[in-house]
Amino acid sequence: MRFLLLISAILIYSSCSSESRVAGTATDTENTLAGVVLTSDQSVAAGASVHILSRKVGYGESSVLFETKADSAGRFAFEEMPKDSFDLEIHLLDDSGEMLEVGVIRDLSIQDTSFLKVSLKKPGVLVGHFNYEENIPEITIGSAFRFSVERSGIQAHIFAGDSFMIPIILGNINFAFYPSDDQVVLRLQSDGFGDSLVYQEFSVFVESGDTLDLGDVKWVIEEKTESPWKKNSYLAGYVRDSVGNPISGAVVRLISDIYGLSFALSGKSSVADFVYTDKDGFWIMPFPAKMERDSIRIETELNNGHIAESSFISASDLKENEGDTLWVENLEPREPSSINLNVRLVVNLEDTTQVDNCYMNSVVVGLVGTSKFKRIVTCAPMDLPGLPSGVHSFVFYTSDMTVLNVLQERGEPMDSYMRFMDVNLTPGAVLDRQWITYTPPTL
Repeated sequence: MRFLLLISAILIYSSCSSESRVAGTATDTENTLAGVVLTSDQSVAAGASVHILSRKVGYGESSVLFETKADSAGRFAFEEMPKDSFDLEIHLLDDSGEMLEVGVIRDLSIQDTSFLKVSLKKPGVLVGHFNYEENIPEITIGSAFRFSVERSGIQAHIFAGDSFMIPIILGNINFAFYPSDDQVVLRLQSDGFGDSLVYQEFSVFVESGDTLDLGDVKWVIEEKTESPWKKNSYLAGYVRDSVGNPISGAVVRLISDIYGLSFALSGKSSVADFVYTDKDGFWIMPFPAKMERDSIRIETELNNGHIAESSFISASDLKENEGDTLWVENLEPREPSSINLNVRLVVNLEDTTQVDNCYMNSVVVGLVGTSKFKRIVTCAPMDLPGLPSGVHSFVFYTSDMTVLNVLQERGEPMDSYMRFMDVNLTPGAVLDRQWITYTPPTL
């Protein structure tokens, strides 16, 4: 198995220290950040690599701003810091470069100058087999690809045809596979392939010590097809805070797969395209290349997790604005909400007693029209964080890919195998745990 794990700045810089500076990054030398790093058993994590990361969302380049190492007592210090907020990511490696433990602290700032105590945990591990389809005759993609985690310093090179085993940070993470050659990426983008096609995203939930088998992962880029819309058909709008100030650098996602079936069938995100807001909070993107369902939605999310979504945009709305710009209402990111609940497996609808073969059944759960979908085992507690607040339709259905494919091929109506529940989520609050019942579909 050929595999090379590249930890954060090692990919970009051959040498980096706490004195390193990234061109164009505003820093503040009057503030310092210091702390101590401990392992999961509370021993000193001597030699751990400590990275300050920019909070940008996306792929394709290192997000590491500064790097240092913990001393023999596990202590670290940075004498200069970014003026804007940032993330702290820590890796403890063995002599061969394998990640032993990991820790992440999100959304720090120059005001966080107190002494930090960081306890690491064992990383999760992603395993699988990677390949790709080279179906674009005019561009030679090559066999070298890169794996990159959103808002992380973890990147890896993977060769097509090889298996992979990648230590990973914990929690809900988005990652992508894309060609390692930057010139290939630029060529694809200049030829009109959107970022969501180049950086093919996947979403997983990882707990400490987990090994998640992704199975066969394939990077496939569809050949360009004629747009179903007239030229110059765009969606546009603004992202602003509660008092109307523009928010720059927010990711804006176009959700075309509103029921999350692409996630259920392949683990890929339900995002069809994404862009970032400019200094005025403005964003613009083309109409979707195709309509997965009868409507789409726009979602925006900030680095601090605040999130918002648009109203549903119907196919008829797009048709009426074809050849023009359809303006989406202003998006105001709010503090995220969470849902905690349990799914009870009921095979016989006449007998609602919970059965004991829970681990033979799993479901996909999420909010309709968002990117927030997750796969869970029935009978187990479920935590779905980072959700937009407000009234939503919560959906759940089988995650068995074979069953879903058969149902899709038969043309079965979705409401025959999907279950829906209305939820009202309060910003910053958790919807308390409750039981919902799930009966697997029969073929």
